[in-house]
Amino acid sequence: TAVEHRVESDRLVGLVDVVFWVVDPQKYADFSLHSEYLTKLAENSGNMVVVLNQIDKLSPEEQKAATDHLRQLLNEDGLSETNVRISSAVTREGIPEIRSILADTVDSNDAAAERLLADMQAMANRIRKELGEPVSSPDELAGASRLVETMSEAAGVEAVAQTVHDDYIRRSYRKTGYPILAWAQRNAPDPLGAKHGQDRDELVRASVPATTKAQSSHVRLMAHELIAESVSTMPQAWQNEAAEAEKKSTDELSENLDSAVTAVDITRQSPGWWSLAHTLQIIFFVASIIGLLGIIVSALVAAIGSGALPTWCWIVSIGLFVIGCIGSFVTSLMAKSARARGAKEAASEVDGKLRDAVGRVAQSSYLNSVKSVIGEHRRAYEMLR
Repeated sequence: TAVEHRVESDRLVGLVDVVFWVVDPQKYADFSLHSEYLTKLAENSGNMVVVLNQIDKLSPEEQKAATDHLRQLLNEDGLSETNVRISSAVTREGIPEIRSILADTVDSNDAAAERLLADMQAMANRIRKELGEPVSSPDELAGASRLVETMSEAAGVEAVAQTVHDDYIRRSYRKTGYPILAWAQRNAPDPLGAKHGQDRDELVRASVPATTKAQSSHVRLMAHELIAESVSTMPQAWQNEAAEAEKKSTDELSENLDSAVTAVDITRQSPGWWSLAHTLQIIFFVASIIGLLGIIVSALVAAIGSGALPTWCWIVSIGLFVIGCIGSFVTSLMAKSARARGAKEAASEVDGKLRDAVGRVAQSSYLNSVKSVIGEHRRAYEMLR
């Protein structure tokens, strides 16, 4: 009840190696005892002994009930490792056991070491609270896919893929389309512009739209939001370090992104079926022309009346014309389907390569430097366990 006594007890509790709490059956559940002392010392539960005294006033059944209840209260306080003993200062029951615990503690250095370890663990826990929660998966930041998508848009990935698709359709049609129609398309607009003499790979790259300031700003904003969200649970000092790493990486964004996209090989070889389809188109076209000429000649001879041509001339002419027309139709139909499929595959392949390149830039230009800071924070947090 004396204030000076409470101040002294509070001071000693923070210094001694072992604390014996002696309680009686009437006040062992006192709220102030548990809330102001025992709960606050949960980290040192292994260095405390709670003694339930005056058991001579209780029957054996009451002793067991009180001991079990005290054990339950200590567990709720987080003192599951605390030793519980019963005693009676009148009958001396339990006193030898308590004296033995005290003697063993004095004779051993373990108590001091355990108290020191408990103090270090308590300090480590306080530091961990100051460190905040670490990022759960430093190598897989949430929202990284959105950043890659935004960077891909700024780099013109879709535009390049569409250009490759259109270029494939145009080149394949000129090679595999019906000869007359393909020849008529020779002056059709080139998706790469009127630069037919240049290398197709260079022309595809030249068709990529330049990154606008708005797109660059959008990428920077997206990256900043991603990093700010990822490190929001870290202390301000660590957040500032992550922001500094992001700022340094931002300056290299445009150059790294352009270099990565330019380094991707987007040249595609002409597939073998083009030559086969071209050969078949020529054969069937020539066959239909020869058959048509044969029919016209046979009809003119019959009309002039200078004599009828042999029947086989009609059969051969009509057969060549029919075979040529049907063959051209079937070949054109199959070539059209193959062109669409090939253009889609070509565009998809280039799109995948470019997105992979952009993803590597996102990792190197933005995420790796920030992940390094996040990783250091997590290692510091885990070392304090």
